[in-house]
Amino acid sequence: MGECNYCRYTNILEDYEYCPNCGAQLIPAAEEFESEHVKLWGGESRIATIFFVNFISTARDIDRVKLREDAIYITELMNEIENIIKKYSGAANKIIPDNRILGAFGIPRTHRDDPERAIECILEIKNYCQNKMQKDKFVDWHITLGVNTGWVYFGYIVEHLRYLTIIGDTVNAAARLAQISPPGTIYLSSSTYESVSHLADVEFVGERTVKGRAEPIKIYKLIGFLKEKRSAVVSKFPLLAREKEFDKLLNLVKIVKETKKLRMCAITGQMGIGKTRLKEEFKESIAKDSEFQIYESYCAVEIHTPYYPLNYSFVNF
Repeated sequence: MGECNYCRYTNILEDYEYCPNCGAQLIPAAEEFESEHVKLWGGESRIATIFFVNFISTARDIDRVKLREDAIYITELMNEIENIIKKYSGAANKIIPDNRILGAFGIPRTHRDDPERAIECILEIKNYCQNKMQKDKFVDWHITLGVNTGWVYFGYIVEHLRYLTIIGDTVNAAARLAQISPPGTIYLSSSTYESVSHLADVEFVGERTVKGRAEPIKIYKLIGFLKEKRSAVVSKFPLLAREKEFDKLLNLVKIVKETKKLRMCAITGQMGIGKTRLKEEFKESIAKDSEFQIYESYCAVEIHTPYYPLNYSFVNF
């Protein structure tokens, strides 16, 4: 009997290629790190909030012993930062040679409040690092932080390592913000500030031109949270050119109510065509009907789990 690396299900026979519990592809332990070829699995474009935490040394003369001690200390700090990011359901990439760590919210898992999660997370990271470095008298180093929100492209490049790669102008701008921010300061782009303006206390710094950007970036300094949250302005685009599909979904609901039998429906289409918007409108519609209960589940981007949404729905139902 084998064990699934993802859900830890144990009743797996030797000839199984997929986990019968979660549907993940089973990778033999011996083959886990054998591949030396970079193979593009494919990825997805999505709006995400990205931040960088940079560790900057102010020391001029460093011997080998001190250099090693600093490297160990920074690595320990980055490990704890990674745990903080995961606590807020974000993704973390440690860039150890450059003494910086990337945090991403909105990929691979998406939440409605990803920008808020990112702000709460980076404030906790800032407080943790400053307190610990002061307590340990680690005075030769300081941190700089930058946050940006926008479209990114992400995917898993190395087949068996599950390493999340994130690229795009949004990532580059976040990195530049972290580079130009003063020590112990969090710089936000205008896109991030607009997403959290109802809860974030900021100071407008001005417009700065950064490397790789033709247009200057409006920069805000994050101070903390407002004592009282402002009313967030929620905008929703009207459902356009999907009336026919929406009527089909409503008709399906009518059939289910009349026959009391299961019906299944799949919404397919290219990225950006409006699948999520149609789903949200349909969900809001049936949520008003007391005869229905809504259960929602998603496939995980980082692992292949084709059966998980159905399995989750059936278990909860």
